[in-house]
Amino acid sequence: TIEGNKIFSRFELVAAIRENVRKNQKNLDRLIIEKIIGQVYKKHSFLETIIHANEQKYSDKFQKKISHYFVSVKESEKAKVKKISFSGNNLFTEKEIMKVFHTSASDLATRFYVDEEYFDSFSDILKNEYLGKGYVQVDVSRPLLSKHGKFYHLEYKINELDQTVIDKIEFNGVTTETALALKEILTNKEKQPF
Repeated sequence: TIEGNKIFSRFELVAAIRENVRKNQKNLDRLIIEKIIGQVYKKHSFLETIIHANEQKYSDKFQKKISHYFVSVKESEKAKVKKISFSGNNLFTEKEIMKVFHTSASDLATRFYVDEEYFDSFSDILKNEYLGKGYVQVDVSRPLLSKHGKFYHLEYKINELDQTVIDKIEFNGVTTETALALKEILTNKEKQPF
């Protein structure tokens, strides 16, 4: 029995529980139910939804043990991000980084709702932008999400380090003509970021 759920139907929540049990082949208990339902809500930015499950055990007329679960859901509002900040960025402006952020953002993230999965993957997306500019040692932190009143703040810390630029490309043992032809087909070019 599930009560208090309006955003997701009983069918959707039970389907999520069944899928998780099928994948992980674990015995069901109240903590697993709370975790699975919590993940469904969290994935859709309802971070503060409270789930409480109780288990009632009994035996049927054939002495088969049966568990019945009573689940109470207290739904929250979607978690809204009020501020996204970046520190340590010198190569890209905050505006340029936000353009990259929105280019591949999920629907939730585009509308400034918390999407922890996308926020986490954005660290790698941003790192790839730096790598493309020759910052091979760049470090982009995992997202730091903190609550401020009713809203959340999202922060990324960037340590750019040094840009790597290819000074010279040489080919030994080939003709000048072949060396020039090889340089043309290379992705990396002299005097350009690595």
